[in-house]
Amino acid sequence: KTSLRGGAGIFYDTRTNSNVAISAPSETPWSVGYSLTNPPGPFSNPLVGLPSPFPSPFPPPSDVIFPSPVEVAAYDPSGRFKIPTTYNWNLTLEHQLAPGWLLRGAYVGSHSSNNILTVDLNPAVYIPGSSLGPDDRRLFPGYTDIYIDGQVVNLNYNALQLSLEKRFTRNLTILANYTYSKSLDTMPYGGGVTGVPNGSYLSPIPWNMPGFHQNDYGPSEFDHTHNFVISYVWALPTLAGKSGFVRRVLGDWEVSGIVSAYTGDPFTVLAGSDQSQTALGSDRLIDLGGNHYLSGACSDAAPCVNWLNPNSFALPPVGSFGNTGKNSLRGPGFFNWDFGLFKNIPMGERVNLQFRAEFFNVFNHTNFQDPSNTFTGGGFGQVFGANDPRIGQLALKLVF
Repeated sequence: KTSLRGGAGIFYDTRTNSNVAISAPSETPWSVGYSLTNPPGPFSNPLVGLPSPFPSPFPPPSDVIFPSPVEVAAYDPSGRFKIPTTYNWNLTLEHQLAPGWLLRGAYVGSHSSNNILTVDLNPAVYIPGSSLGPDDRRLFPGYTDIYIDGQVVNLNYNALQLSLEKRFTRNLTILANYTYSKSLDTMPYGGGVTGVPNGSYLSPIPWNMPGFHQNDYGPSEFDHTHNFVISYVWALPTLAGKSGFVRRVLGDWEVSGIVSAYTGDPFTVLAGSDQSQTALGSDRLIDLGGNHYLSGACSDAAPCVNWLNPNSFALPPVGSFGNTGKNSLRGPGFFNWDFGLFKNIPMGERVNLQFRAEFFNVFNHTNFQDPSNTFTGGGFGQVFGANDPRIGQLALKLVF
């Protein structure tokens, strides 16, 4: 009645080679790209006074001059293009509580190495009191962003998984699952392991400064500490032996449902402006401490739901960096109950008519979306939306 199971595996990804072949032709000198900050001309002719590279012959002649500043994308050869590798392992204990009832407990873990991290090697340099644009303050003049992909991102996942299962006996089956887990990685906020050099998601602190990458270690985008799901199907008695009217009205009903509940999404609070003057994207905020989830975000605004306390955060001074960690805060939790009620009506030996009443979020529970996480974007700390309300549908299904 008791079994102990375990397993482990190593899994490899071949993402890097494919992306080298795909993204390289889109960069200089195979393709012409022109990046301008504060163009000298109007929208109708932004290159006033500047040489235009268009139309651009292909392949480019040997004496072609690419207008500066030039954007560059590259791969870090020092990593020897290691293959991203994931190690998975698990140990499971199962026990039969009673005929048809199974209890399962498992420890599940994984570790992933050599995942892609994009770094901008050419951040803008902060000059106190300067009015120069970012491209005029770059670490390496003549270039805009110099993106390089290194294979340094790691991920760890550990989970306790519990299951209770009742096999379909006496017209009832139940499957309940609970997971207590933690997933941590060193990917910058919003990154995702796409493996393509781009500046969509970068570390807020430049690579050549102390503290680079220090605020990128935190919960993964998909991390939910508690996750509970239960599903059930209950076939009510057919009432065989009762009168025809009773059988047709009260017999042969079926009830089913899925109940889901989990803790909120992790999210990061952002400045929404280039406070550090590095042109690396939105900076983090300064954590002033206190209770981050007090009311005060909405003031008198309506409709609005308070979630974060704006007084717990502040913009970093110009030329400096915030200290909030990646995904250090949590959004609203989630609870949902989907319910189904079915009636089987025999129409003959080979034909059945089924009446179906299905309700999603049957109790019309309000599941709020994540709050606004941008300090200067308006509505910081406020929740403006919710997921679907109760939705019901009725149907007739002919089975033959």
